[in-house]
Amino acid sequence: MKKFLVAILIVVILVVFIGIEILGTSYPFAKSGDADIPILMYHNVSSWDLSFSDDNKSLTVKPEDFSTQMDYLYKNGFTPITLKELNLIWQEKMSMPPKPIVLTFDDGDYGVYKYAYPVLKKYNFHFVVFLLTRWIPIHTNFYMGKKEILEMLDSELVEIGAHTRNHVNLKKASPIKTLYEVCTSKRDIKELLNYDTTSFCFPFGGYDKFAIATLKIDGYTMATITTYGFANGSQGPYLLKRIKTDGREGLQSFISKLKDLPSQ
Repeated sequence: MKKFLVAILIVVILVVFIGIEILGTSYPFAKSGDADIPILMYHNVSSWDLSFSDDNKSLTVKPEDFSTQMDYLYKNGFTPITLKELNLIWQEKMSMPPKPIVLTFDDGDYGVYKYAYPVLKKYNFHFVVFLLTRWIPIHTNFYMGKKEILEMLDSELVEIGAHTRNHVNLKKASPIKTLYEVCTSKRDIKELLNYDTTSFCFPFGGYDKFAIATLKIDGYTMATITTYGFANGSQGPYLLKRIKTDGREGLQSFISKLKDLPSQ
């Protein structure tokens, strides 16, 4: 691993500081990349604890509210897809489904498995979970473990993405730390789940040129940030905007965010 990281570091330095373009700054997306796609950003799905702060409530959608949101998407003809599928659509290797939408869940909270997954399975919705990989082999009451993740993978509904190993803001990280967090999280997923991940989510939305170059060279093809907005191909594959879902907001607020979507 140490030799691998050194090799990656050398190549990334060439890309960032000398200007050698290895994979390009963006995909040559076809016309389908002009379409605005909502990528929803969830964290946990769970009941609120009495001790919850406003931040906790913001990041935690209650199970009954999540169920109502998914029911709305189903009844209104939305088609949840994964980022891998979105990549194929924008390259015109897969046809655009009616009203595509991407459902993403950051961190790998256990509530996503306990409360969100049964609802998603009920509607046959595809979704993406970005894992903090240090928690995969450890059984905790807060994060999903290997058993729960493998069960979801067996459904063929979920795409697993990386969210670093330790939830590090890569904008503030040293080059060595960035290399470690990006590369080891990808390898954790391969070794522990036998899954080849190609999607990444920047913790705190933090990134720089070095981080993006590292993603490219390590084989990631899509990445999301926390900047509010609809995603489209003009943003490039590594800076896809998302729409945050807020646990304090009701269904009408959820609907209004989707109604801001331009006609497709």
